[in-house]
Amino acid sequence: MANKKPKKAATAKRALAASKSTSNVTRISASDSKAPKVSSKPLKSATKPTVVHKATSEEKAAARTARGLRKSKDAPTEAEVNAQKAEKQRKRIGNPLASLVAYFRGAWYELRQVRWPDRANTWKMTGALLLFCAFFVILILLLDSAFGTMFEWIIG
Repeated sequence: MANKKPKKAATAKRALAASKSTSNVTRISASDSKAPKVSSKPLKSATKPTVVHKATSEEKAAARTARGLRKSKDAPTEAEVNAQKAEKQRKRIGNPLASLVAYFRGAWYELRQVRWPDRANTWKMTGALLLFCAFFVILILLLDSAFGTMFEWIIG
């Protein structure tokens, strides 16, 4: 019997060390009434370390070239792009009605996308609004008369 106790202690120490070295998933279900059970399966993320490689600028340029995204010789220069932006700005300032027309076109486009309620729902919502307003009108009138009476009693 003396031999069994040290064996159990050594086994418990090894199990504790093994559980610390690998991540175990604890699964608890609603029917468990005792301590949670520990799964013997380690997490996948613990077995495969994630390595992140940052590409250098040469690697990025090579990847763009391979995909066909490199700058072509026909692309406009920065000066040409700035000139085009300036021309657009002059056109925008030169015609003030253009922005107004664009606004109404956008508003009309948005109104066409609205899902309008049918007649029955419109009447239901109108009735609810009228009841809501009537309730608060009555509430405010009652509070007004109550406070008026109270101030006349205090001052009066």
